[in-house]
Amino acid sequence: MLAVQGRLRPQYGDEGLSFLRTGMAPREVIEAVHRGGFIFTPWGGNKYEMQFAVMNRKGQTAAYTGPQCQEFAGHQQGRFCITQGNLVANSRVVSAMVQAFEATPGALKYRLMAALEAAQANGGDRRGMMSAAMLIVKNGIRENDGKVLELKSNMNLSPLKDLRNKLKNNSDEKAKQVHSLQKPK
Repeated sequence: MLAVQGRLRPQYGDEGLSFLRTGMAPREVIEAVHRGGFIFTPWGGNKYEMQFAVMNRKGQTAAYTGPQCQEFAGHQQGRFCITQGNLVANSRVVSAMVQAFEATPGALKYRLMAALEAAQANGGDRRGMMSAAMLIVKNGIRENDGKVLELKSNMNLSPLKDLRNKLKNNSDEKAKQVHSLQKPK
């Protein structure tokens, strides 16, 4: 898993994934991507204004928050998770996400939802809340670019509530599909 945000440069993600596939440790991946000096993004930012997080298949993590990111920006590593936040209200946003993710039982989608809700409960984005999204992909699946779940709520007054409803509807639909497959003919 690799995530780049802030003043991102898509090439960092591509480079990082190729390094990760060679077996490099997450910390080494970040260091390898950052070699090459002061690289500007197409819209004027640089790598010191971005965040970069890497987790390998073993759950080992590494993260970087550039020293020139806007306040508050930070990250926190947890067990099988990394949270990143920039332009968030405070440091509790990222730490609450890790705590909620680790404390929530069940499927990944529910753990992610709990982390998003914890972020908002602790201040969220300092600019306000307008959208929410969840994307889960699985390596090796070619259909839909490996997307297992993709939910979005854009330009909504209550995006987390909307996202939770979409998550519930998605789960209900999956349950119906499984149930219909189990019915004898």
